[in-house]
Amino acid sequence: MAEVVRGTLRYNAATGRYLGPVQADTPVEAAQPAVESPYASMTKAEISDLLDEAEIPYPSRASLPLLRQIAETEIG
Repeated sequence: MAEVVRGTLRYNAATGRYLGPVQADTPVEAAQPAVESPYASMTKAEISDLLDEAEIPYPSRASLPLLRQIAETEIG
């Protein structure tokens, strides 16, 4: 089953979209553990190094500070 429950939202892993709130009658077997992000256990420094080493084309390179800020907010 591609659909998992994350907190109070249903999530379709195949499409990467949230499907809406969990209904009161959602069966317990539908609640599967969410897929753990491979970046969840990384430190801010490791993510910063990863971003520095990434081969990003020039126009997208301007977004690195924003990506760092998002990473620090999400993990920090």
